[in-house]
Amino acid sequence: PDAWRARYFGGGGTTTNTQSCATCDPDHDGMNNFQEFVAGTNPTNAASALVASELSGGVTQFNSASGVVYRLEYRNTFSAPGWSILEDQLNGTGTNIVVTDPASATITNRCYRIKALW
Repeated sequence: PDAWRARYFGGGGTTTNTQSCATCDPDHDGMNNFQEFVAGTNPTNAASALVASELSGGVTQFNSASGVVYRLEYRNTFSAPGWSILEDQLNGTGTNIVVTDPASATITNRCYRIKALW
């Protein structure tokens, strides 16, 4: 939206350039502007990225944005096909959200990913 582009790239938000286009990644964090918009992250700050971190013992956390809904998925090895839902419809709070996966105690190679739902 124009208001979002104006907030991060200035002007009226109606001009598209090499920084503000939907597929641009001006902070080079691997998320394009559309993905940053959906995730509620700052497209001009590489430290502001949607990243899930496993802490220990099946406890995973990610920094959420208010008004964004998330899904945490897993698979039992990095090379396993497909992802399964661990937690769905997690409402962003503007702070870290912590999720515990009790099954991970018996699965040593479990992988996680976080998705912002559109």
